[in-house]
Amino acid sequence: SSDLTAAQAEIQSLQSDLSAKESDLEAAKGKLEQGKVRIEILNAIFIPAITGELDRMTEAEAMNYFLEWRDKVKAVEDPTLTVKFQAVIDTGSDEATMDLFVYLLESIPEALE
Repeated sequence: SSDLTAAQAEIQSLQSDLSAKESDLEAAKGKLEQGKVRIEILNAIFIPAITGELDRMTEAEAMNYFLEWRDKVKAVEDPTLTVKFQAVIDTGSDEATMDLFVYLLESIPEALE
């Protein structure tokens, strides 16, 4: 009987450990997804900016391109990212774009911590 009680206690302990590990795994998956989305946004804007593709777009094309990414930016649920991204849409300035790049580069490691 005491062996059975000890075994049941061990099973409960293992189940608790498993539950905690599953929670940790879910949290890690969420962080990886946040990092992945930020990298996708960075690539989507940085590559065309560096290659000159953005400069070759008409204002309407550039606006449509950024609007296509706005939902993905909002889905990150980072108010600072949303504001910086909106500033790029509103102003189209190199300064706003660089500010967005810097923020994304700085926030990716933070999202993965």
